[in-house]
Formats: sequence, C-alpha cells, structure tokens
Amino acid sequence: MTSSRVARAQKQWRDHAQACAETRRPHSGLRLSGRGQSAAWAGIFRFCTQPYDLPSGSEPSEHITRSQSVLVQALQPRVSQRLMLLQQMENKFGDQNKEKASQMQAAETAFKRNLSLLKDIEAAEKSLQTRIHPAPPPEVVSLETLYWASVEEYIPKWEQFLLGREPYPIGVENQNEAETNIQNEAQ
Repeated sequence: MTSSRVARAQKQWRDHAQACAETRRPHSGLRLSGRGQSAAWAGIFRFCTQPYDLPSGSEPSEHITRSQSVLVQALQPRVSQRLMLLQQMENKFGDQNKEKASQMQAAETAFKRNLSLLKDIEAAEKSLQTRIHPAPPPEVVSLETLYWASVEEYIPKWEQFLLGREPYPIGVENQNEAETNIQNEAQ
C-alpha cells in the first residue's frame, strides 16, 4: 500500500473519530478491505496511540462532567421506559395470579358440586333398584339356599357324565325321592 493510501486511510479515520466525538457516540471504526489492509491498520494503530485532544479551553474534569450529564440525559428516557415496562409486567403478573386463583376456586367449587351430584345419583339408583327388585321373602331365600345345597351335593355324581367321560349315573333314579325330601324339609 502506498503512503498516499495510508495517509488517506488515516485522514478517514480521524474524520470518523472526530464526527463521533462531536455527536457523543462511540465510533465503530472503518472497515477496510483489499490488499493493503495491514499497512492501513498500522497507520490506524499509530493514530489511536496518540493522546486524545480535548476541546480548547476546557479541563478534563469539565469534559467528564459534561459527558456524564449527556449520558444521564440520554439514559433517562430508557430508564423511565424500563421502569414503566417493569410496572406493566408486575401488573400483568398480579392479574394472572388473581385469575389463576379465581380459576382454582371455581374448579374446587365445581368438584364439590359434582361430588354432591354423584352421591345424589347413587342414592336415587339404590332406591330405584329396591323398587324394581324388592327383597325376596324369607321362604324364597331358604328355598334358594336348599336348592344350591342339593346342586352342590349332586355335582360330583353328574360331573363325569356332563364332561362326556362316563355314562348316565345309576344312583340318580331316586331323584324324585330327593326332591320330596327337600320339599318336606322346607316346610
């Protein structure tokens, strides 16, 4: 890179830095591309290592306080906007919590109501079943008991016949006698 290109790059850098200093924003640097990049960066490095020139007739402390006041003025709207957004978020979070609590209370009330309705339905079902199928009289209950006892008594005799393994049981001809005995016992 020729010295004129380096001088031109240094001048561009100075102009950019000066414009940034006047507008009070940080300068981002110039993007250089091409073959002479390293020489241009060397020139920029030399420029950056030179001491910073303050505006004429001002002391460093005045410049710092002026910079601080400019920063405070620039940040004031952002801080107030941030506080406003935080307040909005807190309000929204509080509203969400209230809504969630009311939903939980409504769900609990609905659960209790449904449980009460279920108990009422079960009670109505029991009362309808007793109307449709009334309890049998005690004589019928005793007859059922005797019937199942005789079935259990004759099952071993008939089991092999019913499974198809043996012929008709021989000792069952007296079944009519057994039936009369059962009827006599029931009376």
